[in-house]
Amino acid sequence: MRSLDESVQRLDELASRLNQATDKLNDQIEAVEQRLSATRIGLEVWLGDDRIPADPLRESETDFFTVGWTKLGEGWRLAARKTEFSEFSGDWNTLDPQPLTNAPRHVRMQALPLVLNIVERLGNEAERWLRDVEHAINGSPAMPPAPELPLAEDDIPF
Repeated sequence: MRSLDESVQRLDELASRLNQATDKLNDQIEAVEQRLSATRIGLEVWLGDDRIPADPLRESETDFFTVGWTKLGEGWRLAARKTEFSEFSGDWNTLDPQPLTNAPRHVRMQALPLVLNIVERLGNEAERWLRDVEHAINGSPAMPPAPELPLAEDDIPF
């Protein structure tokens, strides 16, 4: 069995290595944020189907994080937001998003592979918005108008 001093020294070394690895994780997240910010896309997306458990030791349908791309303060960021179900009130509560780099470590770890999904979703949203804006510029509605129904005699106001 290790002595207390040996255990604390081991813990100190492990904590240092863990913090260095976490810094690298944050560096990767920040590098993606810089690339996405440079696009100036200005669209928000969330991956509602890709849930990350709030507790890394158990799956939960009532306490989880989702990740996305959103405006936080003055800039656009990869973000995480927590959703909780209150058994007392029976309500779902989605908390304010926070920068992904500030989310719990396990959320950042599980979110990194989901970044491609965020970028793909942003691309899909950009296509949709581009189509709608181009239709607006050209004077045609983005959605075809509803067909006009023939009026019944009772509907004629005179």
